Amino acid sequence: MKKRISLLIFIFLGIVSLVFAIPTNADSGWDSDYDSGSSWDSGSSWDSDSSWDSDSSWDSDYSGSGSSGDLSGGEALIVLLVLIVIIAVTIYDVKNKTSKINVESRNNYDLGSNYYDVSDELLNKYGLSLEPLKNELYFNFVDIQNAWMNFDYDNLKKYCTDELYNSYKSQLNVLKVKKGKNIMSDFELLDCKVTDVKEMGTQIVVTTYMKVSFYDYVINSETGSVTRGNKNRKIVNNYEMTFVKSSTSNNGIVKCPSCSAEVHANASGKCEYCGSVIVKDSGEFVLSKKVNKNR
Repeated sequence: MKKRISLLIFIFLGIVSLVFAIPTNADSGWDSDYDSGSSWDSGSSWDSDSSWDSDSSWDSDYSGSGSSGDLSGGEALIVLLVLIVIIAVTIYDVKNKTSKINVESRNNYDLGSNYYDVSDELLNKYGLSLEPLKNELYFNFVDIQNAWMNFDYDNLKKYCTDELYNSYKSQLNVLKVKKGKNIMSDFELLDCKVTDVKEMGTQIVVTTYMKVSFYDYVINSETGSVTRGNKNRKIVNNYEMTFVKSSTSNNGIVKCPSCSAEVHANASGKCEYCGSVIVKDSGEFVLSKKVNKNR
């Protein structure tokens, strides 16, 4: 009896630890925390092979030693198990509601008041101007979102660093296998701040804050039905993003990532020898990091 109760307590503690697990603020292509009610099949469903063994069933010959009015040992265990499940579900529900409230609060809260533009003097040091820079970085962001939505690996690579591109590519491959498609549209820039500009090695690094509203949801690519998010509701995301570009001039000459040939950057963005996509010209910014501050 004591061993069984200990086992149930262990299971309960495991459930509680999973409920309170806090997700990391990892850099990913996903921009929104979707409603928990819109489930997503992760492929991690319970295996039928993992069902309880008949040999491991509760002993039917065990009975309580108390009076006829007392619960038997098996009944007491069932009651305890039900209580554990109720407590776990209650904790999860409270945590989920609190999480939604926090996200809504962050959406409504003006995070932009915590960020400030750098001085024109600092920007001029690197040959940059504030408003044109903001426009360039915002349109880069939108181009990346559209490339992600359309599984456009060529443009995704064009606007991201190699490390970020490889991460996004892996996520998109999984999404494609699951027959999903992330729809994003009607972008609107609500606020933008260039918060830092510095030179690191041979790169100019620009850090920005952007507040952007848009539609963001996932559909089944075959049926068109929504599997995550809400297609009728615009969301507002607050981002911190880092963009980089080379601080050295190469006179428009870039090296092909596939055949290593030195070629002039051209409008098609492709190597004239092997046809591979050329990394964006060194004079233009590419995204190296994106963090959604709503999470």
